[in-house]
Amino acid sequence: MVTDVIPYTFDKKLNRYVIAADTPLDFWKEGHGCTTFGRHGIQGEISAKAATGMSANPAGGLVVFWGDSFVEGLQVMPRQKLHVQFNQIRNGKTSPNMRAISIARSGQDLSDYFHLIPRYEKFLPPVACHVVLMKLDDSMPNGKTIFPGHEPGSTVFVDVPYVPQNLPLKHVLHRWNLSVFYWPLQSLAVELPQIRFRPQKQENVASAAVSSGTAVPVLASTNRRKHWQRLLGMFRRTTNTPILLLLYTPLPTIQKGKIVTEPENRYALDLAEFMEIAHDNGISCVSLLPRFVAFQRQTGRFPTGFFNTRPGFGHINADGHRLIAEATADWIAQSASPKMAMEN
Repeated sequence: MVTDVIPYTFDKKLNRYVIAADTPLDFWKEGHGCTTFGRHGIQGEISAKAATGMSANPAGGLVVFWGDSFVEGLQVMPRQKLHVQFNQIRNGKTSPNMRAISIARSGQDLSDYFHLIPRYEKFLPPVACHVVLMKLDDSMPNGKTIFPGHEPGSTVFVDVPYVPQNLPLKHVLHRWNLSVFYWPLQSLAVELPQIRFRPQKQENVASAAVSSGTAVPVLASTNRRKHWQRLLGMFRRTTNTPILLLLYTPLPTIQKGKIVTEPENRYALDLAEFMEIAHDNGISCVSLLPRFVAFQRQTGRFPTGFFNTRPGFGHINADGHRLIAEATADWIAQSASPKMAMEN
């Protein structure tokens, strides 16, 4: 029960590193999943046969899910992943010729999609819509890939190539099932304390994971609105294909023994303002919070957390992936065309 190291390979067509194709990755740090990526870092089928069906039916097309590790879904099994669950529920809500794939990697944000969407559209089958799972703070200047411009509210996207460390070693260790030796070598201080040989009491962790996802953006109100207007306008111009932003808030969760379902007032106002600006720029925007909260109240389960982690914390589990798939299918089903669908 050891988490595999991730072997990356350089993709000349995309000019970026992607996870090596046809390489199974076993993940145990959080939940348990086994993931195999296709070419160009894609999860899901884009065969010639599927592409022909999409092209022949204008109501069909490819639904592309974009995101970070929450969409990548290393923590869940293949049948539980977002794009697979969407393909299972789409009948009756979307066209039979509509299929989904996922293009996701840990750490990705809007700046990555800004650069990657045009690159992938050059060789993908006809795309019906791009669906981006994001947190509100993913839209803010982060000092890495999204920077404020010279004028107040202006935005600059920077494409920073990810270069994996110890790449040859990772390929060797993965090929010979020796990943168990990599993690302690990489960081004795960080990784070894995570190894558990017997059941023990879960340590209390500060609620920073909740506050970071619902934090008030650092920009002043006027500059924040200008920033979002410019950022979403630039993002809209990257493609002529409909875009749906699914806004994830790390709720519901548990704090001090109580279930928390409501974000801070300031966050709720920021969320409403962001969705309004997205709408004005021709980008559909849906908050997942009402759906996630309703699910927890109805079932008692949380869309995040796993059998080996705290409930209500961490990455999205199989239930969460299904809820996101259903939200996407419902958005598409509101109209015969994703271009006309909108949920405020």
